Amino acid sequence: MADLPTPPPPGGSTPPPPPGGSTPSFPPPGAPPAPGAPPPPGAAPGPFGPPGSYGAPGGPGHRGLAGFGHRLGAWVIDWIVVSLFGLPAYLVLEFGPTKIETCRVDESGDIVWGDDRHNALCEVPTGGTWAAFAVLALLAIVAAVVYYAKLEGGSGQTLGKRALGIRVVDEHTGGPIGTGRAVGRYFARILSGLPCFLGYLWMLWDDRKQTWHDKLTRSQVVKL
Repeated sequence: MADLPTPPPPGGSTPPPPPGGSTPSFPPPGAPPAPGAPPPPGAAPGPFGPPGSYGAPGGPGHRGLAGFGHRLGAWVIDWIVVSLFGLPAYLVLEFGPTKIETCRVDESGDIVWGDDRHNALCEVPTGGTWAAFAVLALLAIVAAVVYYAKLEGGSGQTLGKRALGIRVVDEHTGGPIGTGRAVGRYFARILSGLPCFLGYLWMLWDDRKQTWHDKLTRSQVVKL
């Protein structure tokens, strides 16, 4: 009778080779991984950091925040541009039809409006001139709002900001703030300027270099 094979003792056998007859080999401890092999768990990131660690393109983490000098220069340029929108209203009031009527003039030669103690004859704009001025002034305000809303809400750059190489971005994503927030940012400038421009100067000591209108609209101004 043929002898039956004796089973190997528990725990003392060598596992059978995988199909194909080859035995897997492992690199010795401390050896560099093979080219193209994934890093072992817990390995330190490479010199450029893990993928996706850079944030949104154009975000404040890339270029740095714009300083007071750049923002002031951009504001001056934009102020000149927006002032041109009001030029037609000024020209109508200055050179439009006038009329002569009694008025009161103070000691410095200025007309005192609303005072019935008339002491002179004055040349003043007609009612039609005042109406044309009001319409043109309103259109100038609308044009200024559209100027900031479309440029800051879209590309983030007005003409002044483009000249100084800065841009308005969302403080969290680094992307555009959109037209609605840009309109809000335009009117929030009024709050920044009311208390002796304290809201504008706030960026000088703020750790994120934000003015009040930046904070109210969750925006930042970055360098390109």
